[in-house]
Amino acid sequence: MISSNFEYFGDKWVSELNLIPQDKEAEEYVKKTVNMMKKSLGPPFMSAQKDKTYVRYKDGVPKEFIPSEPGFPPNTNWGDLKDSIGYTKLGQSKYEIYTDSEYAPFLEFGAPGSNLLPRPFFYKAVLIGWTKYMNKKMDDWDKKLAEGKTVRGYSR
Repeated sequence: MISSNFEYFGDKWVSELNLIPQDKEAEEYVKKTVNMMKKSLGPPFMSAQKDKTYVRYKDGVPKEFIPSEPGFPPNTNWGDLKDSIGYTKLGQSKYEIYTDSEYAPFLEFGAPGSNLLPRPFFYKAVLIGWTKYMNKKMDDWDKKLAEGKTVRGYSR
């Protein structure tokens, strides 16, 4: 079964993907999705709130930080969120894309009761990657059908 779902386990935020069995391209699409997600997090670009600058500390070291605009992916401060994103192959055609950053859900959805508005980066990347993968598969299947071949479980 081809499917995708999202779950939060308290210490890990996961998108589980069940892709096409024995598909050699599946893992490549998962890697591309993770890379797209990581690339969306970055230094302040046009989405930066340039009038707002904060100093954040990590291990006693200060660093100036410019937050992204709500609705855009979060800007990178120390790179902890970017480093927390990865994937695991769970089986022949089953993968999970995850972040184990404790603040990832607050960035993705915002934080009720605070002024932190959503800065989505996770769902959108997974959905774009998933769509590209399925569009490529359907194009391949359409070519096979046009050649008179059969594709099990697929028709137009």
